[in-house]
Amino acid sequence: MLALLLLLLSAASCGKEKTPAPEMIDEASFPEKEKPSAPQASTEDSASVSGEESAAEGMQAESSEGSAAVPSETPEETTEPVEPSYVRLLAVGDMLMHAGISFQLQQPDGTFNYSSLFENIQNDLNEADLAIVNNEVIFGGDELGPIGYPSFSVPTALGDEEIRCGFDVILGATNHTNDWGPQGIRNTLDYWEKHPEVTLLGLHRSWDDYNAVKVVERNGIRIAMLNLTYGLNIDGIPEEEGYLVELMTTENRYQISKKLQWANENADFVIVFPHWGEEYELTHNAVQQEWAEFFAEFGADLIIGSHTHTIQENEWVTAWNGNTAYCVYSLGNYVSLQGMTINMPGKMPKITLVKDAAGCRIQDVRNDYVLTWFNESLTGIRVYKMDQVTDEMISSHGVMKSIGVDFFDEMNRFYPMTREVLESLCK
Repeated sequence: MLALLLLLLSAASCGKEKTPAPEMIDEASFPEKEKPSAPQASTEDSASVSGEESAAEGMQAESSEGSAAVPSETPEETTEPVEPSYVRLLAVGDMLMHAGISFQLQQPDGTFNYSSLFENIQNDLNEADLAIVNNEVIFGGDELGPIGYPSFSVPTALGDEEIRCGFDVILGATNHTNDWGPQGIRNTLDYWEKHPEVTLLGLHRSWDDYNAVKVVERNGIRIAMLNLTYGLNIDGIPEEEGYLVELMTTENRYQISKKLQWANENADFVIVFPHWGEEYELTHNAVQQEWAEFFAEFGADLIIGSHTHTIQENEWVTAWNGNTAYCVYSLGNYVSLQGMTINMPGKMPKITLVKDAAGCRIQDVRNDYVLTWFNESLTGIRVYKMDQVTDEMISSHGVMKSIGVDFFDEMNRFYPMTREVLESLCK
């Protein structure tokens, strides 16, 4: 009983502070956004916001002097219709890798096989043109083995499985990024740099990398992406290595705004992935609202948040200058061993982008949902799509086993593991 209590207590919390609110920026410094047609580019690239402007910009059209014969009839110009292009985007929430998850999935030879965590969404990943996952915890080093709260580390075998099953973008900026210090961040960078087919966001090797904006191209649509965290549970990154993780602080707001402006001018579509909000809250707060409007102001088209370990709502946000962005405030967990019903469901939005003669925009949003399931012994962990979840699975879910922790037990009395509660949480 004591071991079970300690294990669940270790799953309880993984953050400490609220997101700081952005300060206002002089409106005159930044004109209202304008989206020119995007240049041609390779499948994936990144460019610095401080790069030189194209030599072609600012050139004046040549004027012709003298008179010329004017034809009696001007032939009509014909415009070829623009064939629409589409990108199907999918995102899943926090991979909150408590050590108990990894130890359940350890093989007889000592390796770790995480395939069972993704097998029920494999078809969804296959259908997506761009699949994104939030890696809540760091690859601190395989020699550490799996380590849980408060300083998480997960084996790189998780990355192997994420690549195998088809994730294209990894979100790396979270409050746990510095759990194993700068070396843990560098270990994570070492791993993902061996896999250039996958785009890592939020973590950087140098100031040049930090000052760049990652852009991927799918089906002729250029998508710029930023990933930031409100802060770190463990401080200790030297100032000269401040590039290692991208922070969403008021001190960095100017740099963030310039990146967004560059992205808005050089890509067809801009996505921001903020790690923000207050843990266990079911609706977004005023600070998230302010940041969402800030991102929209400087050119974000889509905002997809993480960190609260609960599902939060979606809505359109409008900045003071009229710019709008669609905001998914929090995806919730994809997988965890946390101790409350509210931590078990996760959102898996499927968002279709379209690019045509009118520009690039969101055409359709569909919210699918997943559920982390485990038994009363905290074993047998799997992630199921919500339409796979049976009444028997709900009634036998281990999250409702009382462990004598007042906060958990009170929350579970208020939000018991029932189908009605799960449906109310999936918004």
